[in-house]
Amino acid sequence: MKISLTSDLHVEFEPSYKFVDAGVDVVVFAGDVGEHPNEINWINENAPDDRPVICVTGNHSRYNNNSSTVLEQIKKIAKPNVHFLENEEIQYEGVRFLGATLWTDFSIYGYRDLARIQAARYMNDYRMCAVNDFDAHTGEKFTRIMHPSDTLKIHKETVDWLKKKLIENFEGPTVVVTHHAPSGKCIQKKYGIDNPINAAYASNLEHMMGKNVDVWMYGHMHQHRILHINGTRVICNAKGYRNEVPEFDPEFMIEVNL
Repeated sequence: MKISLTSDLHVEFEPSYKFVDAGVDVVVFAGDVGEHPNEINWINENAPDDRPVICVTGNHSRYNNNSSTVLEQIKKIAKPNVHFLENEEIQYEGVRFLGATLWTDFSIYGYRDLARIQAARYMNDYRMCAVNDFDAHTGEKFTRIMHPSDTLKIHKETVDWLKKKLIENFEGPTVVVTHHAPSGKCIQKKYGIDNPINAAYASNLEHMMGKNVDVWMYGHMHQHRILHINGTRVICNAKGYRNEVPEFDPEFMIEVNL
């Protein structure tokens, strides 16, 4: 099976960008195609209609939106062959795709509290995204700005879900698709070895790789990178902002043996 992989197209800044159809069997977008609703509108207009299009939302999908409801809004208007996964699976011709945004545990360097403080202070994720909440004492519902504790909770839920799925008996190949990176090895050296902000981009999930995961596709890091970790191909093909990633390949594809 031939699978295309792109991410971080950021069509909110480059709406004229066009999808390049490399004639693959399955199309994967690993998050941050754009902000909602630009993201799903672009995918509906540009992605092919005749094969599965598998997507996960990225952090930018939620910018200027309510993170608690944006996925529901996307799914309502997505074409029938466009599948946005959040702790969900889809099987196609013997290949299992497991998808989620993932977020991170902020623990990649061991100092979770500092990483959460730095993320809340400096990252747009925690300034430009809203979430629904309620007062436990009064029952009053309200909307507030998203906090690292919110994404940490989602991360834990996704990791628990993935662990359960990966121990299930499945005969064919498994492809995991997340927006956030599953290993510290995905972090480019230019961002520093101990930069606390890096902990909002990747988590160490290498223990989940191996014979039960053939390919782990990710985005978020604006890079083109192919790693082999514990027998799993860990791959990113992110476009990033205009001319940011010269190695980006709009026709990039991965082959999975059935």
